[in-house]
Amino acid sequence: KIVESLASGVPVVTGDVGDRAEMLTPGAGVLARPGDAHALAEGIAALLTNDTLRLQLAAGARRRAEAYRWDRLAKDWLKSYR
Repeated sequence: KIVESLASGVPVVTGDVGDRAEMLTPGAGVLARPGDAHALAEGIAALLTNDTLRLQLAAGARRRAEAYRWDRLAKDWLKSYR
């Protein structure tokens, strides 16, 4: 779901768990402390109230989605198998 959001230019607000920090390199979304509903709400509110931030993160999200294009991933996987 994160990749689909990135590709759509939708900034992601999520907990900082697993590989999400790597997926949302700076400028593609907002990471909140895991399990902290208040921090998650603050991240959402920031995007809803700050047009500049929302537009910057939307552009960053689209750029970050390029790393997850199938044509690029296929080449990387092929290298691994060889």
